[in-house]
Amino acid sequence: MKVLENLPLDVLVTLVVLIFSVCLLMILALLVYLLLDRLRKRDSSQLSPIEEVHRGLKRLVEEADWLEGDRLIEAARCVAHAKEAVERAARACGRSDLNLFRSSSPLIRVLEEGLEIVGGSSAVIELRCPRCGQSQTALLQFPRVGGRPETTDNVHVSAPPDWRTEGFTVNSTCKRCNEILNKKYLYEALPV
Repeated sequence: MKVLENLPLDVLVTLVVLIFSVCLLMILALLVYLLLDRLRKRDSSQLSPIEEVHRGLKRLVEEADWLEGDRLIEAARCVAHAKEAVERAARACGRSDLNLFRSSSPLIRVLEEGLEIVGGSSAVIELRCPRCGQSQTALLQFPRVGGRPETTDNVHVSAPPDWRTEGFTVNSTCKRCNEILNKKYLYEALPV
C-alpha cells in the first residue's frame, strides 16, 4: 500500500485506466465468444430442407422395428420411392451420400438385401455398380396376367413374351460413373 502512496498521481491514474481497459477487453472478448458460439449453434440447428427430409426419413426408418408382414412391405415400397427422391434432390442441391440408410432396421434390410420383394405385384430391386459401388433402387410392377414388367424409374426392362418362365433383364446406367448395369431376374424365383 505504501508503494501506491509513493507513486505520482499520473502513474496511479494510468495504472487504474490500464487495469480497467484490460477488464473491459476481457469482458468484450467473452461477449464475442458467446455470440459466435450462439451463432454457430443456431447455424447447425437450422438444417436445409433436404437435410430435414433426410433426418425425418431416417428417423422413420430407424423406428420401424415394429413393422411386420404387409405393413413392412408397404413401408419398404414407400421408403424406396422416398429414398430415390431424396437422393435426386440432394444431387440437385449439390449434396451427395447423405448416408440415408445406415441402420439395422428391418426396413433397411428389405431395401438392402439385393433383390427383395415388397408387394403382391411389385418388387424393389437394387442395382449396384461393380466399378464405383453406387447403388440405385427401382420399383418394378408386374401385371397379373400377360403383359410385361414395367417401371417408372430410370431403368429399362427387357422381357421376352414368356418372361414369367424365361426371366427378364433390368438395364440401367450408373449415375456416378456411367457404367452400364444389367441383371437378369427369374420371375418364378420371386415371391410376388
